[in-house]
Amino acid sequence: MTAEQGQALWLRRFAPDDGEERKLWGFTFTLGYSRTMMAEAAVDQKLGTLLRMHEEAFRQLGGVPEEILYDRMKTVWLETDERGEIVWHPVFLDFAGYITEPASRERRFLESRCPEQIEESPQGQALST
Repeated sequence: MTAEQGQALWLRRFAPDDGEERKLWGFTFTLGYSRTMMAEAAVDQKLGTLLRMHEEAFRQLGGVPEEILYDRMKTVWLETDERGEIVWHPVFLDFAGYITEPASRERRFLESRCPEQIEESPQGQALST
């Protein structure tokens, strides 16, 4: 894959289930330049589900982009420390190492923010793996 950047997002939807509404999540993975998108539905946002969605996105899109943007997914990062740096989820960090080819350890994972958050917040944080 020659993609430089991708963005991973969860979208919340409600779906009828026998007359009652039920949460249904949509996972999207969009390439930055081409805007090629992969989208899948899920019933939860658990870490295992997120990792499976990533693997499926990489399969459908032909590889792993050089850089991936994230919003404040609790399954990706846990908090910010006293210096304002992201404390990454340790299992997600292991996954990042797994999907990164040893010859190109410079892949970066970035925090992205909604436009209304950008004015109030410092620039996104990066993780070099």
